[in-house]
Amino acid sequence: MIQFNKKKAEADKRQQPMTAEDKRQMRRRHQRRQAIVRGVVLVGVCALLVFVWQNWDWLAPDQLFASISDWFDGGTGEYPVDVSGIGAQRLCRTEDYTVLLTDSHLIYYDDNGAEMSRYNCAVPNGLLRAAGDYALLAEQGGKRVYLTTRGGMELEFETEQEILSAALNEEGQFAVLTDGPQGYQVQVKVYDDEGKELYARSRNRTATDVALSPDGNQVALLSAVADNGNLDTYVEAFDLTSGANEATHAHRVKDTLLYRLSYFADHRLAAVGEDRVILLNCQNGDVSEYKQEGKRILGYAVGKDRLALALRSYGATGDGEVHLVNGNTTLVQTVAFIGDFRQLSADENHFLLLTDGYVQRLSEQSVGDKVKVEADGRQAVLDENRAVVLGVSHLQEYELK
Repeated sequence: MIQFNKKKAEADKRQQPMTAEDKRQMRRRHQRRQAIVRGVVLVGVCALLVFVWQNWDWLAPDQLFASISDWFDGGTGEYPVDVSGIGAQRLCRTEDYTVLLTDSHLIYYDDNGAEMSRYNCAVPNGLLRAAGDYALLAEQGGKRVYLTTRGGMELEFETEQEILSAALNEEGQFAVLTDGPQGYQVQVKVYDDEGKELYARSRNRTATDVALSPDGNQVALLSAVADNGNLDTYVEAFDLTSGANEATHAHRVKDTLLYRLSYFADHRLAAVGEDRVILLNCQNGDVSEYKQEGKRILGYAVGKDRLALALRSYGATGDGEVHLVNGNTTLVQTVAFIGDFRQLSADENHFLLLTDGYVQRLSEQSVGDKVKVEADGRQAVLDENRAVVLGVSHLQEYELK
């Protein structure tokens, strides 16, 4: 009976009209619940945005499709990969794939050696550049340009003048140096990954190479100038954002021909010649030089903020040494090599040395063991603990120690 009376009293209370205080309390409870829900949703949205931002390279539609395709199709190949009869020319490494240029195609291989993409690019004299997920192929002496990823052919077009050099950054922005239009020696143009022209200028100086900063805000040129029988080189950096006609930073190197130009991860430029490297800081204008008397540069590779140089004494026909140099032109590591030098390549601040007999991984902190390779190795790329070597007839994988 007592329980019945209690339930009846509660029912009668619910049927009574709500007071103004009851309504205010109900509104407050409702507002608190809404605030909690909004807070949870906001935190979830922020977490999702952070996840997408951190993983955009993987989540971008073309890359996501490629990753799903890799999951289904990957692992069906293995090294060595037979490349005989296809005219293998160049080898490079994107973020996740080894890319091979042949006489007729650009081919992407996964870490197992399985072919993942093949693009029809018949370029007889191709310049192959790689950065991030992108590979850029430009026809030196011709007019064709191809920008690719594992997911697809991003761009394909022809320049108005013949191509001299090209550069690429991880955002897919690229620069193309060509012969100049009428009245000019050269012209440089910068494009984004959708082919939109971001910058263009024509010049009367003969340029030998072009470089594009990682953030896409600067483009740099090497220019050769004859002066009273001497050949001088100008290293110049131009700001793409200000629209200024003059170089923001420039340096003249007398009686020296520099022929290759690359940016470090910051705004420092490395200009490489036969016997020296000039480093130009494009933020404060500081210039430094690295030169070893009596030695010539056989090859080089630019890392994140380190530079590797393969050197050999003039007159010598074999052997040599690799010097690792930092952005202040300070020597941080020296490694002797035996035999005929073939190539240096870089992955961040790790470098790969290829000779006619072995590959070896080098860094400022450590020097790996020599791993024997076939003598026909021409080019090699570094993929963490592996070296992928292009030979005459095979693309081969070697585990590094």
